[in-house]
Amino acid sequence: MRRSVLPAAAVGAVAFAVFVATLAPGLIGIEDTPKFQFIGKVLGTAHNPGYPLYVVLSHAFGWLPVGDIAWRVNLMSAVFAALTVVLLQLTLVERGSSGPVSAAAGLGLATGTAFWSTATIAEVYSLNGALIAAMTYALVRWRRTGAQLWFFLAIGCFSLGLGHHTSIVTVGPAVAIFAIVTAPRFALAPRTIAVILGLFALGFSQYLFVMMRTLQGAYLESTASSVSELWEVIRGAQWEGMVQPFSLGTVKGQGPIIARFLTGELSPPITLMALVGVVTLAIRDKGLLVLTAGSLAGVVAFATFFPGQTPFFLVPAYFFLWLLAIVGLEAMIAALPGLSVGAQAIAAATPVLAVVTWHGVTNVSVNDLSHRRFEMRYFDALIRQLPRRSALMAEDWFVDRLVLYEKFTNDVFTDHELADRVYATPEAARDYSARGYGLFAFPKTAASLRDEGFDFDHAMWPLEYGSIRQYLADQPSGTVVALAVPAMRLGTSLADDGVPLDIIGGRVPKPSWSNLAAIGAVGRSGGLQSESKDLLASVFAGPGLPIGTSRIHAPTAILAEAVYDRASIRVGAREVIRSHWPVVALWDSHGTMIAAFAFTPDGRAPVQDSPVSVHRLRTIREWIQVASRPVNISSASASGHVLVRPVPAASALVVYAGRQDVLAPHVFDPTIGAPDATVDEFRGGSESLGRALEHDGWPVQPALQEMAHVYRIELGPFNGPRQLAFGGLPDVVLARQSGPGEPAALYGLDLTGQLEPIDDSVDRLRVARDHHQLFLAGGWSAISGDGAGGFSKTSGARAEILLPCGAGACSTVDMQLMLEGEGGTVGLEVNGLALETQPMVGGWNRYRWAVPARALHAGVNSFVLRVAQPVVLSDVLVARAGTSS
Repeated sequence: MRRSVLPAAAVGAVAFAVFVATLAPGLIGIEDTPKFQFIGKVLGTAHNPGYPLYVVLSHAFGWLPVGDIAWRVNLMSAVFAALTVVLLQLTLVERGSSGPVSAAAGLGLATGTAFWSTATIAEVYSLNGALIAAMTYALVRWRRTGAQLWFFLAIGCFSLGLGHHTSIVTVGPAVAIFAIVTAPRFALAPRTIAVILGLFALGFSQYLFVMMRTLQGAYLESTASSVSELWEVIRGAQWEGMVQPFSLGTVKGQGPIIARFLTGELSPPITLMALVGVVTLAIRDKGLLVLTAGSLAGVVAFATFFPGQTPFFLVPAYFFLWLLAIVGLEAMIAALPGLSVGAQAIAAATPVLAVVTWHGVTNVSVNDLSHRRFEMRYFDALIRQLPRRSALMAEDWFVDRLVLYEKFTNDVFTDHELADRVYATPEAARDYSARGYGLFAFPKTAASLRDEGFDFDHAMWPLEYGSIRQYLADQPSGTVVALAVPAMRLGTSLADDGVPLDIIGGRVPKPSWSNLAAIGAVGRSGGLQSESKDLLASVFAGPGLPIGTSRIHAPTAILAEAVYDRASIRVGAREVIRSHWPVVALWDSHGTMIAAFAFTPDGRAPVQDSPVSVHRLRTIREWIQVASRPVNISSASASGHVLVRPVPAASALVVYAGRQDVLAPHVFDPTIGAPDATVDEFRGGSESLGRALEHDGWPVQPALQEMAHVYRIELGPFNGPRQLAFGGLPDVVLARQSGPGEPAALYGLDLTGQLEPIDDSVDRLRVARDHHQLFLAGGWSAISGDGAGGFSKTSGARAEILLPCGAGACSTVDMQLMLEGEGGTVGLEVNGLALETQPMVGGWNRYRWAVPARALHAGVNSFVLRVAQPVVLSDVLVARAGTSS
């Protein structure tokens, strides 16, 4: 026994070490994982069937004195996955396989894609696999030794599984037949049946935990206050709608999918060996065939008729397939003439180890979650940095569980009097706002409530990720990093450990008063570095060429530069970040830019925008009612955008917008398939304008008659709110509803404060497919993108940009432009005031204008580029109030 346990334990330890090395380091946003990371902490219940065994075990793991709670529960999965690896080897040795072959099989199971992934996150599947593996080992050992204790231990494991993943019942028929075939008199004896039923009762009694916690008012996703409700939980009534018809059609449809998962997990050769194993057992050992192939059939049947997490439902199937594969492989090797027992073991282990090697090479990048730290950093920063008495609006099931993890594990949540999962309804938002809470919403809810008059910021609420050292250390090994630090910031940054050059293969510069530029890779030595006390520090990495001696190749042309009070990073000729603070840019292993940002004034890394960024509620807007009489909505249109409530059937919202300059009215970001606005253009004072007004039943509008350009815009009818973009800043806007029904209503968007802050003196308009599109008015093409970010091209001689400027802001404006062609000029008009025209040269360059205060007003301002030939815009840098960039 010891001779088999020690090698199996050694291989299990290797598997465990691999699982821990690739373990998710904390809170992680994968499927149900956030929930399973906190459910044990609060002794709550998960979705049907509630998983009482998992909850209690994860509660115990939560007390480990290492890591945070999320990591400890992730570790639990690694423990049970490694235990399954050990049990596979012990089971193989028990039925007569050699030690080397059994060890190779254990490694093969451990490195399969799906099995490995279940070992790195908090999920229920590795525990389910371990219980079935333990049951199988105990049954095989019972058959060999005849000791009844092993049989009852097997039934005990099965019964424990009843309180965990009830799919274990699908292997029950195979276990019963195996027991009867092995020892019919014992298996059918009344005493044996009585003990089995007693163990089953104990197994199902675990679900009394659900009823108890329901009565105690714990966090619940499965509730039961009566026996009938408890039965509904146990049988998984929640999932009835997902069960596929028990028909040949379902088998035909799901069969190829199941086969693809099984073959992909083991590899085609090992799957073929499993089929040989079935034939071998059919000839030599029908009892073991019933147990292995019968259990495999039960697991596959469950995954077939209840699709969902199919590759993970099949975890026990991988265990049984490896058993069968080794039986088949050893039978084939034994049939070869002239091989000794030792040679047979080596011959059988060799192809399995080849598969293990292949698994390791192909699956490590998929399953290595050790650097997946964004969720843990982001939600911790969110909870710590939100203002006191903030309320987070509910978003969706997934995001809400990430928030709940923080609520149940982070004391700051309670200390800061935060509220979570506020219903995403106008009534709830008004209620919490009236109670003095600052409201914050994730993107989908923010967008939904804006349609109801709740003015949430379009820009994300700014958060700090943490120190630059922490930020870089969190990136996967091999991540390419460019760093530039101006001399005026280097000394302070070094004193605060704000330039961790050691992480990217650099060295601390001497003296500390110098400009610094570096390019390297996380976790690698030998990066590129340049320092200069008085002159420009510059370092360049050519596309596809090695970065120093790091053995990492540059994904693109990267140039990092620093001089006295400025640092910048370029991709090719295009500047991706510039600031008087240190700057950094990163690329992943695929060559995709991850981020480019300036350090915060206290030397920290800002959180980058993401699908879980939160947006602050500014105010609750008052809707402007638009009925049958024309209403002047010019003040609401001052940002160039208005949001319009649905217009009822048989009605339309008719808007007349006038301006001395041109406009480009359209529906902003329309729903797919929804019609755009109908737009007609007139000259002010023209007969055609008079006829249009008369046709609409409008009286003469003197304010429109004085405009050089007048646009008639018709919207509706439509069901959902729509955003009307005027494509510029209109001078006068009038609106009325034509037709019956409830009056239309609208409000103007507030764009102030919606640019991206680069540092303490500069904001940036990024040309990107997000809310920054709001600032591009008429004269621009659709936004495109490349490896350095987004860009848009002028479509005519004039292209307008809308820039919000506070008092004293926008004193300088820098535009990064690329001229298409040879030679040319670019001019700028600010609210109609023409500024100087500048010569352009080929390639990407920055063009700066000093803007006189008399040209600006507080609010949204019109900046019009004048070009003789097409130019491309990537971003705009705007000086903040009282500063000059």
